[in-house]
Amino acid sequence: PAPRRNRNREDSFPQMVLFPVIPGFEIIHELGRGGMGIVYKARQTGLNRIVAIKMILAGAHATEKALTRFQKEAEAVARLDHPNIVHIWDRNSINNCPYFALEYTNAGNLDLVLAHGPLAPRQAVTTLLPVVHALQHAHEQGIIHRDLKPANILLHHPGGPPKCDPRQILSQLVPKLTDFGLAKELTSSENLTKTGVAIGTPNYMSPEQALAQRDRIGPATDIYGLGALLYEMLVGKPPFDAPSDLEVLQQVVYAPPTFPKRPGDREWTRIGAICMRCLAKQPEQRYPSAAALAADLERFLENKPLETRLDPAGSAERLRAGLNHWSTPYVAFAILLLVMATEFVLHVGQLPLSLTLGFGILLIGLIILRKRNGAPREATVHRTQPGPATPMALPTSPPTPAAVPLPPLKVGLLYSLTGTMAISEGAVLEAALLVIDEINKAGGVLGREIVPIVVDGCSDSATFARQAEHLIRDEEVCVLFGCWTSDTRRMVRPVVEKHQRLLLYPVQYEGLEQSPYIFYLGAAPNQQLLPAVEWCVKHLGKRRFYLIGSDYVFPHAANYLIKDMLARLGAECVGEEYLPLGSTEVTESVERIQATQPEMILNTINGDTNVAFFRALRRAGITPQHIPTMSFSISEQELRSMNPGEMVGDYAACNYFQSLDSEENRAFLKKLHDRYGPLRVATDPMEATYCAVHLWAQAVSQAGSADGDEVRKALRHQSFVGPGGLIRIDPETQHAYKVVRIGQIRADGHFDVVMSSERALPPIPYPKQKTRDEWEALVQSLHNQLGGVWARHSG
Repeated sequence: PAPRRNRNREDSFPQMVLFPVIPGFEIIHELGRGGMGIVYKARQTGLNRIVAIKMILAGAHATEKALTRFQKEAEAVARLDHPNIVHIWDRNSINNCPYFALEYTNAGNLDLVLAHGPLAPRQAVTTLLPVVHALQHAHEQGIIHRDLKPANILLHHPGGPPKCDPRQILSQLVPKLTDFGLAKELTSSENLTKTGVAIGTPNYMSPEQALAQRDRIGPATDIYGLGALLYEMLVGKPPFDAPSDLEVLQQVVYAPPTFPKRPGDREWTRIGAICMRCLAKQPEQRYPSAAALAADLERFLENKPLETRLDPAGSAERLRAGLNHWSTPYVAFAILLLVMATEFVLHVGQLPLSLTLGFGILLIGLIILRKRNGAPREATVHRTQPGPATPMALPTSPPTPAAVPLPPLKVGLLYSLTGTMAISEGAVLEAALLVIDEINKAGGVLGREIVPIVVDGCSDSATFARQAEHLIRDEEVCVLFGCWTSDTRRMVRPVVEKHQRLLLYPVQYEGLEQSPYIFYLGAAPNQQLLPAVEWCVKHLGKRRFYLIGSDYVFPHAANYLIKDMLARLGAECVGEEYLPLGSTEVTESVERIQATQPEMILNTINGDTNVAFFRALRRAGITPQHIPTMSFSISEQELRSMNPGEMVGDYAACNYFQSLDSEENRAFLKKLHDRYGPLRVATDPMEATYCAVHLWAQAVSQAGSADGDEVRKALRHQSFVGPGGLIRIDPETQHAYKVVRIGQIRADGHFDVVMSSERALPPIPYPKQKTRDEWEALVQSLHNQLGGVWARHSG
């Protein structure tokens, strides 16, 4: 079909369009399309009725996963029989392209209605209530929708297409729930969407969806979606809205929803209480079922007392929060005056008690108002294009009234917030923002506030290079923190060297590199890769190894070093292969592992390919008890997108694990959880980033300037006691001394540390077997082998 102008208007498409030919149906025109499917209006010739035909967008070229998901949607809808769920009339395929015929609705969708503004509370409840009942029916059939939004609430007028604005006859329209493309069966753990990513539409997604916590998806997930729908119907916008999906998702997980207050409007207060309960962060705090929500909505319409509290936050909680937020000594002083005045009235009787109490309450209110108006301002994170910025607002200390504010120190945060590496790098960004906030609250650096400028590298090395250039040239940042994969770092290296700006890099890597403008806070090969391989041979007694990694410079170089180590230890490599970054096509790789029957797998895969890989291993019956895996880029964060119960017994080599028992680590985790919530996990690159920002701040303070060359000289001699222990910079290599640790995966998604070096190991970026020139020649040959790039991506 020709490009769409307005998919919601039937007269907006050219007439000369090639439509698919489906026996028994006449295609009239396209109604719309989404990420997976395309929908046509059609006439079923045998029954002479109008239907909607949904076909898979990729047609005969669709992947097996897309076909399975499409089939699951048809099966889910076919099981449901409710007047407020779009019925399925037929399903079949033509030329290996599946389709199904659906009930046609004639009045658009709720999105079109809300485009003209919010609804009155009773109008909103009357419209939503049938959808709530429909969802209860779906839940009783064991189906969770997972993608509730206005566009998926279709409207139908029994008397034919309406001739006027649907808002004028909204009470006559029948809402019908559609698009079960993301539906999940309660009895199934199967996930038919892309692995390791949040499932749904960000503005209407529940916190458990945003965190990709598949084991927590249940009826309460749809209750949250209903709350988001109700909120938008009442307010005119979703409960969370921001310029980028990343910002929206972080607000969904961490920010409290704010329902507008209308003083004295009891109806608004009542519907607000229902809405806020649906939007509770924890599933168990929401309505226990759609039926319970429907009952409260009916009580609202009947002016009966609600089952939920009218003040979900609770007056006591708000009072306690206020006392914590504002200066307690001032409030305490006001309360003391109130008590003294009350005592005076009771004993002397000079003033009416009510007047005295009123005076005291007024005094407390004035003090709190004064403190609120004098509260510290917030420095918002700068946004740059392309790519989304982080939504985090960084509280800063209020400036001294008599002092002239010093200019801020702008720092660049360069991470992948979209693409295959977002599963890992988004969490590292949070660690950087955490420590910047911590330093700012302590007065900044040299009396100057640190202002982070966040950009998205989009999991693409060329984009990383462009963004680094932009941060340095246009934003004039004084330092960069970021990169993950070695191809992105190697692309950013010439940029920082040209501008003589520093990059602090937080991830273990292949070594074989040194730059005067890069500080390497992750492990060199002798601080992770090689000790782990030696441990597998000597401690576990393994001799046959299969090497699998992503197709970029780090795994290739790492496996070169690993094979050399295996040969020196009398072990052998029985297989070696590489998968494009972002690929989920892992079935053949697992078959080759089955065929070679190694004793252990050494895994240098990065990004969400890991999720697909481990799932394929388990489907093939390859378990940690059968053939264990040692991973070099798997952490607590990646495990959140997997089933940790299926990973128990596998290993990972890192320098830091969240389970470390130390005072510094407990303090770090408290800060992390206070800011991002108790579900946030800490990882090795997050710990390295936390230390990196502190080390840089120390160097700036020591240098007395943010000048790159002066800071570089000072940074080469810095040390810091971080969550993983003492970290210090080797002045010769600009790498960090690191403790190597091996962890074994537990059922809760954390690690038991089964090996730890006795001390922090000095970095050896260039192993002694070859000269530096020989190693760099090897890296260049790998670059040529990869076709003149540093990484190969899927697609």
